[in-house]
Amino acid sequence: MKKLIFCLLLPLFVSCDFNKEEVDLIVSNGQVYTVDDTFSTARAFAVKDGKFVAVGETKEILNAYTAERVIDADGKTIVPGLIDGHCHFYSLGLFEQQVDLIGTASFEEVLQRV
Repeated sequence: MKKLIFCLLLPLFVSCDFNKEEVDLIVSNGQVYTVDDTFSTARAFAVKDGKFVAVGETKEILNAYTAERVIDADGKTIVPGLIDGHCHFYSLGLFEQQVDLIGTASFEEVLQRV
């Protein structure tokens, strides 16, 4: 009887991921642009609590992490959120030298805006 129970429970224990860290999301098989110092690329990443915990090759990410939500990117390109807050200083300087007089009703209002 003990052998029967052992044989029934062994596949259950073998299939468990005891050594893998639980994360919220794994994305694999992508072309991931990391925008690090060397602009390296990767194939997969793991995310937990809204933060990247690992970026690397698909096999190493899938071997180290487990998640209920796993997305196969199917070779598609993945880029980080792009934030481009900038100005063109020459145009900005010219714009700052102008006064919008639209809607002014009196000479005093023109002087106030200037």
